[in-house]
Amino acid sequence: KGKPTRFRVIIDDSESSGFTLQVDSMDFYISAAKVCKEDSVQFGCLSVSKHNEMGDIYWKKPFAWSDVGNRKSIQIRNDSIFIGGHIKPRVSGQVYNLLILNTEGDSLLGRTFDMSAGDVKNIYNNGLLLSGNYIYLYGQTSTFVGNFGVCRVLRYEMNKDTSEIFDYMPDFGEYFPGWDMEEDSDGQLLVFNEIYRIPPFFDTQREVLKINKDGKVLKRIYGPNPDNSRITNEFVLLQDGSYCFLHNVPVDAQVPQLINTDTSGTVIWDIDFPTRDTTDMIGVYTISEMIVAHNGDILLTGRRERKKLLGKGSDIFLMRVSPSGETLWQRTYNTPDDLSESLYHYYFPTDVQEFADGSILIMGSARHHNEIVLLRVDANGCSEQFGCEDNILLEAKEVLIKDAYEVNLYPNPTSGSFQIDLKETMTGRWAAYDLRGSLVHGQSFYNRMSLSLDFSNLAKGLYSFVIETAEGVVMKKVVVE
Repeated sequence: KGKPTRFRVIIDDSESSGFTLQVDSMDFYISAAKVCKEDSVQFGCLSVSKHNEMGDIYWKKPFAWSDVGNRKSIQIRNDSIFIGGHIKPRVSGQVYNLLILNTEGDSLLGRTFDMSAGDVKNIYNNGLLLSGNYIYLYGQTSTFVGNFGVCRVLRYEMNKDTSEIFDYMPDFGEYFPGWDMEEDSDGQLLVFNEIYRIPPFFDTQREVLKINKDGKVLKRIYGPNPDNSRITNEFVLLQDGSYCFLHNVPVDAQVPQLINTDTSGTVIWDIDFPTRDTTDMIGVYTISEMIVAHNGDILLTGRRERKKLLGKGSDIFLMRVSPSGETLWQRTYNTPDDLSESLYHYYFPTDVQEFADGSILIMGSARHHNEIVLLRVDANGCSEQFGCEDNILLEAKEVLIKDAYEVNLYPNPTSGSFQIDLKETMTGRWAAYDLRGSLVHGQSFYNRMSLSLDFSNLAKGLYSFVIETAEGVVMKKVVVE
C-alpha cells in the first residue's frame, strides 16, 4: 500500500497480437506475440520482458518460435519461466510450443509438439499448468469431419523428455473446450469446458472435467445453465475447494455473472454485474480476467463502457470479492480526453496479477495509443495520488510520459515558489496540469539551465509539472500547500 500508482507505457509495438502477464514476488514478466523482421523477412515471434515493481525494464528479448501469446500461457516456478503457445491455426504445422527461460531471459529448453494426430484442424493452446515433473498444455481443436470441438491436452514429462496427448469429447451436445485448467488439493486436474448445442433447445452448459495426471476421466461436473448463457473462458479454484466461473447471461445485453459452486455443481452464491439501468447511463460491463488473491479473495478486471450521463469511453474496471460472495469493493479508472464534452479514453484490460505486498497490477491496451498499459493500485484498489473513490480519474498526461532525463525540483512541497534545475542548457516548454488532467499554466523557455516559477495563485493540491525539450519529456509531481 502507498506505492505510487501510474499508467506505464512499457512495450511500443503496434503489431502485437496478444500479451500475458505474470508476477514473481515484486517483479513481473510480459510475453507479447508480435511480428518480427529480419532482412526484410517477416515472421511470427514472441517478445518476453522482465520489469521491476515500478515498471522499469530489466531485459527484453525476442524468441522466433511462436506467433501467438495466449492467456495464462506464462507461469513461474523457482528460477524458471514456462511459456506455452501455438502456431496460428492452419491445416499444416499444427503444433503446441513450449519455451523455458531462466530469470535472466536465457533459453533453457524449447520444444515443438506435433498436434496433428487424429485428423484434426485449427489447434489452439489456451494455457499451461505446472504439476510436479509434468507440464500440461491445454486447449482445443476440431475434427475435419463435422467440425466437432475436441478438448486436447498435452502432457510433457520433463525428466524423460517425453510427451503424450489426451483427447476428450462431451457426453452430449458439442464442445467449445479447453479454456482453463487447475489442480485440486487431491492432485486431480480440472479442465474447464463449454458444452453447446444441447438438444432439444440447443442450450449451453458449463463442464468441469476432472481427470487424473495420466489423463483418465474421473468425473464430469456440470454447472448451472441460466437462460442459455455463454461462457467467458474464466474459471478459478478457491482455497476451500469450491469453483468460481464467469458466464454471460443474455438479459437485453450479455450480462456477466460470477457463480460459485461446490464440487457437485450446486450453486452456493452468484453475483450479477450491473448493466444498463432505466436511463441507459451505466453501459455494459465486460469481465476479461479473474484470479485468486493471496488471502483467498477473488480479483476481477474488465471494462465498463461509458454511456449517456457518464459520457463516452471505456473504463478499467477492478473488483474484489470475498470467498463467501461479498463484494468488498469495485472501482473504475480512466483518463479524461475532453472533460468539457465528457469524453474519456478507451481502455481494454486483459490481465490482473497481485504483488507479494498485496498491491494489484492490471495490464491492457488502449485505443488512443499502441503501447501496452499497466496500472498499479494498492490492495484496496486505491491510488496514493488520486484517492479511493468508486470512480477514479487519473491524469491524461501521465499515460504516455516516462522521464527521459533527470531534473531537480525544490522545494517540494512548496507554498508556491519553486526552482527546477535542468541537467544542461536547454530550450523547450513547461506545463502544469491539475488532478483532472486540465492545463492550468504553461510557457516556453529558451537556453535556460534552471526555471524559477510561482504557483502561489493556484489552489492547494497536487499538480503534474511537465517539461518537454528536444531530448524528451520529464514529469514531476508538485504539492502546493
